[in-house]
Parts: sequence; C-alpha cells; structure tokens
Amino acid sequence: MRFIVNALLSLCCTVALSRGYLNGGQPLVPADNVFSVLFFVLFYVLFYFAFHSLYRRDTVISLIAGFVLAACTSAGANFIQFGSLALTDRYFLLNLAALTIIYTALFLLLFKHAPKLNGAIKKVSPPVGIYNRLFGTKWRAFLTFFAVLAICWLPAFLATYPGHFSYDGPIQAAQIFTDGRLNAHHPVAHTLFMTSLFELGKLISGDYQLGLTLYCVIQALIVAACLSYMGAFLLCKKVPVLVVLLAILFLALNPFVQYFAFTTAKDVLFGAFFLLAILMITDMLLDPETFFEKKARIFAFIIVTLLVCLLRKQGLYVLLLFVPVMLVINRRHLVKQAIAIVVGIVLSLVVTGPVSTAAGVIPSPPQEVLSVPIQQLARAINYAPPEKITEEERAAILEYIPQEALDSYIAEISDPVKDKFNQDAYARDPEGFFSIWAEVGQKTPGMYVDSFLYGSMGYLYPSPALMHQWAVMMDFYTIDDLPIERNSMFPAYTEYLDDVGQSFFSGVPILSTLVSPAVPFWIMVLVAAFLFKRRQYKALVPLLAAFIFLCSLFLAPVMCIRYIIPLLYLIPLIISLPYIFPIQRRE
Repeated sequence: MRFIVNALLSLCCTVALSRGYLNGGQPLVPADNVFSVLFFVLFYVLFYFAFHSLYRRDTVISLIAGFVLAACTSAGANFIQFGSLALTDRYFLLNLAALTIIYTALFLLLFKHAPKLNGAIKKVSPPVGIYNRLFGTKWRAFLTFFAVLAICWLPAFLATYPGHFSYDGPIQAAQIFTDGRLNAHHPVAHTLFMTSLFELGKLISGDYQLGLTLYCVIQALIVAACLSYMGAFLLCKKVPVLVVLLAILFLALNPFVQYFAFTTAKDVLFGAFFLLAILMITDMLLDPETFFEKKARIFAFIIVTLLVCLLRKQGLYVLLLFVPVMLVINRRHLVKQAIAIVVGIVLSLVVTGPVSTAAGVIPSPPQEVLSVPIQQLARAINYAPPEKITEEERAAILEYIPQEALDSYIAEISDPVKDKFNQDAYARDPEGFFSIWAEVGQKTPGMYVDSFLYGSMGYLYPSPALMHQWAVMMDFYTIDDLPIERNSMFPAYTEYLDDVGQSFFSGVPILSTLVSPAVPFWIMVLVAAFLFKRRQYKALVPLLAAFIFLCSLFLAPVMCIRYIIPLLYLIPLIISLPYIFPIQRRE
C-alpha cells in the first residue's frame, strides 16, 4: 500500500510539474525525455523516506510551511510569466499542489534528520587550544569576527574608494550644501551625521573627498562591530561554532553587504542598530533578571531604540507593532521592559516632532506613506477596462493624481506618480482619497493585487527576473555643490561588485539564490517551522520583529535590494534561534 501511494504521488507531481512555467517560462519537468523518469524516481525516494512514520504535529507544521513556500514559488513564476497573478490558471494550481506535496516532504525529512544533523554540526569545532585563542572569551570572539569582516571587506573599500556616494546620500547632502534647509523626507539624524563628517573631511584636507571616506569608514566600522558583537553573543549562548562562523562568513563575503558597508544609504546604519535592538530584546527574553541588573545595559537599550526610530521611520512603526506582542508574551519584569522600550520611542517622537518643528525642518510629504494606494489607483485607471471606472470616479482620481502623473506610471516604482501627487487636495480631503481608492478597488481587485505584487514579490520569490532596474545597485553620482569623484584602487573588484549589483549572479546556480532579496523570508519560514515543532514559542518574538520589518517593505515605493540589508544582518541570529531558546516539552 505504501509503495502504491508513494508511486501515485510521484506520478502526479511529475505530471503536474511537466505543465506550466516554473523554469523560466517552461515546465520544471521535461515531459518528452528521460529526465521525466529521473524526476519520478527522485520524488518517489523523497516521499518514501519523508512519509514514513508520520506524526500529526510534524505533518501539520510541514504542510503549512510547505504550502507557504509552494505558494510563493508558484505565484512568483506565474507573475513573471504573465505580469499578473492568474489564480485561476490551471497550470498555477497544478504547480501549487505538486510543490506543496514536495515542500511538505522536504520539511518532514528535515525534521526527522535534524537531530543527527545537529549532532554532526556540534562535533565540528577547532581544537581546544585554537578555539580558546580565538573564541575563549567574548572579547576574543568579538575581535576574531571583526578581523574576519575587516579582511573580507577591505577589497570592497579599495574598490569603492573614497566611498559609494549613491542612493539618497547625494539628495540628503543637497539639503545642507545646496538648499540650506533640512527635510524630514529623509532621516534628519542620518543627514546631519553624514554631512558633519563631510565638513570635517573638508576642514582637515580642504575637499570633501576625505569627508566621504570618513563617513564610509566609520559606517563600516559600526556595522562590523555590531555584526561581531552578534557573533560573540551567539557563541556565548552556546550556538555551535560552525553555525556562527558560516553565518558571519555569509555576511563577510556577501557582495551586497560589502558594497553597502561603504555606501551612503541610510538603511546601512539603521540595519546595524536594528540588529543591536533585536539582540538586546533576545537577551531580555532569555534572562530578564540579569538584563535589568545593570543600569548601563538599560541605558544602552534606550539609546539603541532611539537610534532605530531616528534612522528610519520604519523603526518606529516596527517597534509600535512589535512591542505589545513582546510584553504580552514575556510578562516577567513587565514594567521595566515597557519603560525601557517606551522611553526610546517617546524620545524619538519628541525629536521628530516639537524639536524638528522648532528647528524649521520641512515635514515629510504625506504621499511618502501612500505609495501602495497611489500605485493601485494609477494602475487601475491606466489598465482597467473603460467601463470599470466611471467619469465621476476618474474625475475624483484626477483631483489627487493629475493626468501627467498617470501618464508617467511605471509598475515597479511609485516615485514617478507619487512625486506629482496633489498634496493640497489630499490635505483638504484625505477621506475622499481613501473613499475613491476603496470604491475603485471593489471593481478592480485584480489590478490592486498586481500593483501590490510588483512592489513585493521579489521579497518572496527568489528570482533575478523580478529585479527591475530600480531594484539593483545604483551608480555613483554627486551634486554640483559637493564635487566628489570615485578613485577606485581596485578596479577589477569594482567591476565584480557592479556586475553582481546589476545581475544578482543571474544564471549562476546557488549564488543567484543566496544573494536574492527573498532569502530572509525563506529562512524565516524554515526557522519558524522548527520553532513551532520544538515548541520554542518565545523564540518566535525576535522572528516576529524581523517579519514585521519585512512586511513594512511591502509598503515601500519600490522593491529594492538596499531595503533588505537590515534583514541580511539578522540572518545569523534567525538561524541560531533554535539553539538559543530552550525546548518546551509537552507535559
């Protein structure tokens, strides 16, 4: 009976995956040659070992996690093929069903062999003498990881010298050197920090080249210190040295982590302090008594949460959503936890509110948080059948989004439309905007879903095909009032970084997946499945913070590689969560 069931499942999956477009618009399984037989055999072997001696809890968890990854894979391939999500397409449904079975089997197999794999991992460790010299104390571990990062990042520093002046860096610098007035559209704290170092560099050397170098070097040192602290923290929590080393090497060798360490993107410093905040919260969850013993540790946590909120608005939103859940789950020292977290949030609100207003900082325009609804309306009015939208509705939309903006619509990025958004009309009647958005959405739900996926699918499905030109590494550029030139000391490595930044190792197996913006999400799903299986529910709290941050990226104006940098920093912590938190046995 077992043979028949596994054979039927293997046959069904082989046939289902011989239809559709999972492989660059083609079926995953070739139907007309011997490889279909090979796939059938592979599926049978997988099912034979995975579906043996099933436990209901493991099966349910594997099925849910498998379905999530299967849905991302099938929807991503479907979206790439059609530029729209065709949920009723029979090939999509066939692929979804087959992949759900396969991913479920893979999770079950991992669950069964995890103890053996974990035992083998723990056995891999350097000799005691070497281990003590490199990792014997927290400071030694910190310095070892810092040295590894410094050595691996040195070529990137030489390649980008005097630094990669790009993304919003030049725009932020223009607020000081051209406009003469700060704008809250970009984090004021980051703008002041960066431009102050530019001024210091000019004071020392007479030009801004040194200023850019100072900023990029200090930024890289801060990031390296935070990542090294994480490595030392994980070793202190008894995470196997092989896991920590491989995770730190992933960050040390990842070309995007290297490039952004020396890039003037606000996400880099934010990511470093966001990592510190999650590490402190993890420590707080594990041993609140020890954490709250020292006032210096509480003060440091307040400063870190303040910086998280000041360096990106997302930091404030993530904490506001995450903190209530954490306080409910971790009730020990509830008041102290609440005070420590709330103080940083309140201070940030004071700085970005009354203090910024008194300093004459220009407020951030309202459309900056409206990227998703603006894009959805623009897509509907541009692509929906004419009979779907009435003349009255069209006129109402044009009140907020002028025709000029609608004509500049690009599916992958909201800036061309968002920048021309009528702020005055929105200020007069914000309810009217959301009313027409909801009204049109009821008539064109598919348009709204497609618009949303253009800005989010790349975070869920690992494929370079989803990377638009706005999502890749931006070139070096400057402004007239800040003459800076790139003088690379390692042109060959510059070419390598630029090439990866544009192609994401397209066509290179494994590497193209490892540098995909979807990697953090897939790791989250994998780790979450293990945490549920082992009933390590408290370990889900740090994972929740990372997931909330990922969800906030879905509301951004574009799917961009720089937005994912904070989650790349968190990967070593995420994969270590099953080692850090105790397993809860069922009574």
